[in-house]
Amino acid sequence: MLRYATYLEKPHHEQFSLGADPRGLSSVLLSCWFVVTDAQGTTYNMMRGIQAEDMRSSLNFGSYRGTDEFDRNAPAVVPFREHPVVERFLTRSGPESITYEGKGFRLELGDRTADWTEAGGRIRITTELLGDVSSLYVPEQDLSPHPFVFRSYFAKATGTIDGEPVEGLWQMDTIFSRPGLNLREAGWVDHVYQYWLNWLVEYEDGTLEGGHVFRGMPGTDFTPAHHFVDGRSTVRHDATMTFHRTDRGSIDAITLSLGDDLTVEFAQRGSFDWPAHTYGEVASTTRGKTVARSWNYMETFAVNWGDIEALGLAHQKVHGRFPSLQKLLEGAVVRDEHIVWPG
Repeated sequence: MLRYATYLEKPHHEQFSLGADPRGLSSVLLSCWFVVTDAQGTTYNMMRGIQAEDMRSSLNFGSYRGTDEFDRNAPAVVPFREHPVVERFLTRSGPESITYEGKGFRLELGDRTADWTEAGGRIRITTELLGDVSSLYVPEQDLSPHPFVFRSYFAKATGTIDGEPVEGLWQMDTIFSRPGLNLREAGWVDHVYQYWLNWLVEYEDGTLEGGHVFRGMPGTDFTPAHHFVDGRSTVRHDATMTFHRTDRGSIDAITLSLGDDLTVEFAQRGSFDWPAHTYGEVASTTRGKTVARSWNYMETFAVNWGDIEALGLAHQKVHGRFPSLQKLLEGAVVRDEHIVWPG
């Protein structure tokens, strides 16, 4: 069993500084993403990582337009040939915000707001934080050879994609570990984390509810969660998730329970980048309220995902660039929580 602690913190933009050092640890990743819909119901997603590969680089994980299909990658809103995967960035610190900026993006982070622009303004997102910062501390131990502090910021998002208004959820995570390590070396995915889900519901009475939930690698009993409801955040560790999968292994339905307080049924609508991410909406809750709109994002890493990352890293060292994950996984399926190639 993995030992960890969950707690709330008040937000402050200095928490986003690469010089922040909670519990004496150093920043290994700042990662933000959104899941939003337009007036026609089309779902969009983008994720960006600051320090994803090294201290000086930012990684564009891709911008996707959902097609409500499983088991394959969704098309890119902005192709990678027009919007580079890896680029250098500059940092500016002001009295009320911290800004990260590269040739293709700009991300300004305030205490409770964010302004995010990608691809020359084709993607514009603004956010308003919901609740407090949900924080997590994992000390060094047998199941985690390096310590972690993990801070999550959960927000309502509005903006435009190619000029069309969109609305949905936004989240940013900041991860800290032992000085001198990057995220891959620290082993967050290899040792601690396997499943993650977040959601946002707007009820017909105008109230909001949502948050995020983790489920760790087998044997960790790692189940921290952030629950935002009625304007208030709580952290807890009694979350359970069960999944239904397609024949290839995409998660197409989820049941989430937060103790005896709440059960949420999610109907996934499709894949963004197979097999890691699916998206969908809330099919029902035990809250007793009518759902007006909802958004959901599911991330899952196979138990052997570290092997996939090692293949990509080896390719990068030989060819100077990372391979297409879609091509690397062509023909693969998920079986018993492992990625395998039949035959």
